[in-house]
Amino acid sequence: MNLNRDVYSLCMENSELKDFLIMKGFDNLKNPAAFKLMAKMIKLKDALKLKGISAELFVEEYERYIGKFEMQEEILNNNTAKYTVAGAVPCPIKVPLIDLLNDYNEKNDISNIKYDFRSANLGLDFVIDNLKSGKDLPDLITSAGYELILNKEISNRIESEYYAPEIEFNSEILERIENIKDPENRFNIIAIVPAVFIVNKRELAGRQIPKSWSDVLSEEYAQSMTIPVGDLDLYNALVLTIYSKYGEDGLMKLKNAVASSMHPSQMVNGTRNKTACVSVAPYFFASLVQSDELEVIWPEDGALVSPILICVKKGSAEYIKATLNYLLSEEVGSVFSNNGKFPVTTNNLKNQFSKEQKLIFAGWELLNNIDEHIEIINKYFKLGD
Repeated sequence: MNLNRDVYSLCMENSELKDFLIMKGFDNLKNPAAFKLMAKMIKLKDALKLKGISAELFVEEYERYIGKFEMQEEILNNNTAKYTVAGAVPCPIKVPLIDLLNDYNEKNDISNIKYDFRSANLGLDFVIDNLKSGKDLPDLITSAGYELILNKEISNRIESEYYAPEIEFNSEILERIENIKDPENRFNIIAIVPAVFIVNKRELAGRQIPKSWSDVLSEEYAQSMTIPVGDLDLYNALVLTIYSKYGEDGLMKLKNAVASSMHPSQMVNGTRNKTACVSVAPYFFASLVQSDELEVIWPEDGALVSPILICVKKGSAEYIKATLNYLLSEEVGSVFSNNGKFPVTTNNLKNQFSKEQKLIFAGWELLNNIDEHIEIINKYFKLGD
């Protein structure tokens, strides 16, 4: 790869380069207009220098990344595979998860199961299209967020074709999330994405640092919050959880609190908004904060939860049992919990939380009866499905 060429040209010739650059922190490339304009104006070597990234190390890591991607493509195009495990997972754990699955296939001589895990920020359309058509249904699905629940057509398909695999939940999760098991047995939660506050202390204007959801929903913080519209999973979780905990009044207060929307990476970088002092962001992104002006707050009444769901196609369980057990194993759980700060629910990892770290979950009573509430919710916030 010629690092003296502009970023745009290289990305056009190397299909995976743009995603890799975004993973390395070049978030501006996510914006199509910015990509077309800015990427043509800077050489890759200069872009790396601005980020303090070693050119030699970058090329080495990119070659490894491409190798993993090609191996994944080989697995996906495996015509001998009879069963498919597919879904969305948080971006930070996609590559290490694929590594584990590749190794697992090789060690156990598995050729009849193919995996198709993609970054949650790209959405779940590749699975939803199959669910809508009823053709080539995956034998196991993972979903980061509520897409499979909010879409009525898809929710009905899941109910008729899938069920929740049995999970033995760990005590830390059971202490923090009451009634975590779906009573309708459509889904189970294998891990969670906690969302916390990033407080910009420069914009507090004499106010105390907010410590709870009650604080940020108060009149004192009107027009002072940014919400993650760019992260559909977290956005849905925020709206549903506030409604579940505070009712319609909570949505009114949330709407009053919102000053703007930002992507979590903008929040971490301290991108300024003239009025906002509180950003809601995944704990993973918040943990990357390095500015003295920003402080991460785990809300006293609990970090809100965006769940990572799992369901299994009826009739497929016995054929993918070993793979399912591996996905629920300590080895895979460590990738979620340690690499990505996405605590798992399974009973093989402990000490994922400190004592004071509480959680708030929207709850199955709301989720399984969402049709009864959607009209009220949409008066204030349009849910994305």
